[in-house]
Amino acid sequence: MRLSGGCRSRRFLFDGTDSAAFVAEVARTCGWSRLPPRPRDQTDAGGITLRWDVDRELDPGLRVTYTANPLINASHVMVSYLVGDWTPTTRDGARRRVESTAAVFAAHWSVLTFDALLAAVDTAHDPDTRSLAVLRAGLGAPEDVDQRFVDRIGGCAGSEDDLVREHAVWAMAYAEWAAFRPTLSRMATGDPADRLRDMAAAPLRAFDRSGVPNPETD
Repeated sequence: MRLSGGCRSRRFLFDGTDSAAFVAEVARTCGWSRLPPRPRDQTDAGGITLRWDVDRELDPGLRVTYTANPLINASHVMVSYLVGDWTPTTRDGARRRVESTAAVFAAHWSVLTFDALLAAVDTAHDPDTRSLAVLRAGLGAPEDVDQRFVDRIGGCAGSEDDLVREHAVWAMAYAEWAAFRPTLSRMATGDPADRLRDMAAAPLRAFDRSGVPNPETD
């Protein structure tokens, strides 16, 4: 997935917030270098962020980031590559390095599968459970558009419950798919809640900044 001046993997989502030891062991085995903590790497709610450089000498822009969020009882790991001179050559090389580094997580049994994320949305029987499930679905969505996720998240965007719709906006923002532009546009102009109209407009601006295609203008 494209970043401003780089690219990233999808977020590999774990159920619960106790996967830091596993990721740290992968980092130790692979020889990654732990980066110093920053003040924002620990939140009042108990969330943490841990970061590693994969190879400071050969790939100074290649980084692994682990984030735990107790508020959604989940954690995730992501591989990113920031490149100063973003050309087709550096782009292709960066993507290959991101994919090869992320492979250890893509194959691990503890990472929530796409089917599991979708099933959680389908089996949620109350607004609180459904809002959490759709948020996690967006956070752990695949890099490429998957119509199953579009349907589930889009369905939650039309919920009568404000919290479910709010978390659907977050899910669409996390996924960063052009397929969500029409839903976000409808919410930004027509959601019953003022604050959700404002919230829905924010990902659209972020999509514009990061180059997510817009079928209406491209």
